[in-house]
Amino acid sequence: MPAEPQAERLVLFQWGVSSYFGWGVYGLNLMLAWGMRRALGASDFLPVSLQAIDPAHLDIDPLERSLIGPALQRSEQVLDGLRQKAGQRVTSTHLVLHTINNGMVCGRAAHDVDVQGSPQVGVAFLDLTDYLPGAAERLRAYPLLVAGSTWNRDLMLEAGAARVGLVLQGVDPSHFHPAARRGLFAGRFVVFSGGKLEYRKGQDLVVQAFRVFAERHPDALLLTAWASPWPAEAAWAGLRGIAPHQVIEVGPVANRAMPRIMREADVALFPNRAEGGTNLVAMECMACGVPTVLSANTGHLDLLRAGAGIALSRQAPVPGDAHRGWGDSDVDEIVAALEAVYTDRAAARREGARGAVAMAALSWAGQMDGLAELLQSIL
Repeated sequence: MPAEPQAERLVLFQWGVSSYFGWGVYGLNLMLAWGMRRALGASDFLPVSLQAIDPAHLDIDPLERSLIGPALQRSEQVLDGLRQKAGQRVTSTHLVLHTINNGMVCGRAAHDVDVQGSPQVGVAFLDLTDYLPGAAERLRAYPLLVAGSTWNRDLMLEAGAARVGLVLQGVDPSHFHPAARRGLFAGRFVVFSGGKLEYRKGQDLVVQAFRVFAERHPDALLLTAWASPWPAEAAWAGLRGIAPHQVIEVGPVANRAMPRIMREADVALFPNRAEGGTNLVAMECMACGVPTVLSANTGHLDLLRAGAGIALSRQAPVPGDAHRGWGDSDVDEIVAALEAVYTDRAAARREGARGAVAMAALSWAGQMDGLAELLQSIL
């Protein structure tokens, strides 16, 4: 029989809760994981978001909604209070998790409120390395900082932080796991690419490599989840010489619906130039057993160290002070990686299985346990 829940201990966090974007998925899984801990009597932390939450953007089942109901209710109560403090600085008696954004600057809560906690912890997924003046002083104001990758941890220590813990993102193994395909693309070789369309994510490299690969293999299909309207993406890819029948863009998809899409792929491709975290979409592909090609730079290195992923080791520096540690993947090496998966499907299946095993050790529940332990250490 579950233990009685302990007394309420609020942890306020400055990012949102949603099924449709990275920080939102982090917030949702934080609520779910700590909701389960509270239900089992393992923790008294009640996570409260300092951003508005749209119920229509939460793709959860009734059991999950019940589990996080107290957190959602308390979040709405706190948000009501923030409306009265728009643009002001307020002090809370609760622990506050601040987002540390590019430039090593702190984010703000809804209604542009600067919420100061007791104590305060910074959480960072940084991808740019040009810091605004005073970075060291800002970072040392936190008794603890939490990095989403080893690369980010090292950046903050280098910038002057006193203490930085490491908490990687997670996957939900009840959704993201190997399972049967639906066979929607029988006779096709499907290359999956995910992540919002931007230079950092390297979709231009995906298109360059796929164009070469598709010329050799008419059965190739590029399946993208770039979270942009389909007509624009079709034109964008088509301008670079990919036939319309060889590209499908799925548009915005709730996180829990992605596994059934990802499993249709023969390979996933992420030649990203930089990742402040470990790349949640790549982790989820690997958890589903999809062989996954990763650029060997920044946050991806944590996944490669875990024994998952096909490494793109030829990484050229990306110019600019903001891009230290970034890498430009070699298009020929990308094509060779796709060819290897295409040619040896048995080896690809073994690679997919290794990735799934590695990601099973990185569940959201386990990662959020690690976050809770770090927070306990400063209370």
